[in-house]
Amino acid sequence: MNSGNPLSQSDYKPQKQNFKGGTLRIDISKEELEELYVEQKLSTYQIAKVYGCWDSTIGHKLKEAGIVRRNPKKKRVFPKQVLEELYLRKKYSISKIAKKLDCGHATVWHRLKEYDVPKRKLKRYEIARERLSNLYLENKLSQNKVAEFFGCSQWVISNKLNKFKLEKRNPSEACQIYERKNFSNNPVEKAYLIGFRLGDLHVKRKSVYSLGINSSTTKPEQFELMRTLFEKYAHVQKSCSKGVLSFSCRVNNSFSFLEPKEDKIEGWILKDERTFFSFLAGYTDAEGNIGVYSGRARYRVGSYDKNLLFQVYQKLNSLEINTKIRLESLAGYCNGNTINNGDFWRVSINYKDSLLRLFNLLEPYLKHGKRIRDLKKAKENVIRRLNKEGGEVVYGREILHYNRN
Repeated sequence: MNSGNPLSQSDYKPQKQNFKGGTLRIDISKEELEELYVEQKLSTYQIAKVYGCWDSTIGHKLKEAGIVRRNPKKKRVFPKQVLEELYLRKKYSISKIAKKLDCGHATVWHRLKEYDVPKRKLKRYEIARERLSNLYLENKLSQNKVAEFFGCSQWVISNKLNKFKLEKRNPSEACQIYERKNFSNNPVEKAYLIGFRLGDLHVKRKSVYSLGINSSTTKPEQFELMRTLFEKYAHVQKSCSKGVLSFSCRVNNSFSFLEPKEDKIEGWILKDERTFFSFLAGYTDAEGNIGVYSGRARYRVGSYDKNLLFQVYQKLNSLEINTKIRLESLAGYCNGNTINNGDFWRVSINYKDSLLRLFNLLEPYLKHGKRIRDLKKAKENVIRRLNKEGGEVVYGREILHYNRN
């Protein structure tokens, strides 16, 4: 499946449905079938409910798309008397008969025709457009739930949606167990997530409609951070094996900005101090270290992202934050059980006035509990040392005075 040009939520259009030769024709793309049948493991019957067609139609579409069927069923045969009892005497719907006999709707229709069982007169349902729009579009009920509300079949609702020209939700959304909400589009939050993603998240396109986000950690606090970042947008899954916590969730296409993983900081992030320090906070929460060593506060962040770190180095120095960058170890270097996959670079800040300026700019955007606590301790260390020395530190447009107590 081509993921180079994925469909966005707004790109989705209801499936074209035309009558050809007296039969309703449903156009379903291979990508949609892969999303529903392969990725979400839905049955042909469940997919048929989404599109308002027969499950046999979905079977034909899978065959046309070259998608291998899971556990294909053998032809179902049952006595004519059984169908007459259920269909004519008990007045069961086709859906109810199919469910009772554990077969598809098309199978029931074919057997009725084969046994020459007379068809019942179709029941007409009077459903107002406004009521249908309220239940389906505003309250986000599934077609099946709307059908239960009106006491009819899901196909009646599908036909009514077509008749009233009400836009159907895309198939992925219609079959979701858990709701996926759109990203807030807040640039500061976006910058943070990009920074955190480049440092600690694996993002992979799962279908034309969704992306999977995964990570693992041995630190419960790190998992909780990831959970709080995404739980307002999607269902978060957690698993634990041998002390390793695994995080995963599935988000919609409004998070497509997390898909690229490039060794650079985008221009719009660098342009504004708020977005830059939010990005740096995300990257620091994932890869950074703030601490007090031998009585002195330090800030460090290191990775294989050479170009990104050089951009951080240049941006911080342009803001009068004295920053150093160095190649710490070469690709292939072995440190215990860890072997470098590439050259490892590190940005560091050690001077008191630069640390204080960095901490004041970075603190509002940090989200990792430990990083926030470490920053506060390091900041106290810097202020205590400055108070002992006396003097002043330029911070933005203000001059902060530090005098001996």
